Amino acid sequence: MCTLKRSQLKVGSIVKPSGFPEEKVVTVENCSLENFINGNNKKFWLCWTIRTNSPKLLRKYLIVDWRTNGIIVWTKSNMNFAPTDSKL
Repeated sequence: MCTLKRSQLKVGSIVKPSGFPEEKVVTVENCSLENFINGNNKKFWLCWTIRTNSPKLLRKYLIVDWRTNGIIVWTKSNMNFAPTDSKL
């Protein structure tokens, strides 16, 4: 979890989540996910892209706001597919 506030996250803002490189916000996006079988099941969230000058592999990462979970750093999953019992 980050201790960032949504109002701090604008293009050009400098962020440094715990364990991640400090750098600037380069994009702010509105994201959504919708179940095509049942169009009533939708999820919307804000997402900020952070591009870094890190010499290591982490040259870009995302911060998302899912509201119920607060602002979090989106990390890569090791799963290739969603679990069969997962729900939107």
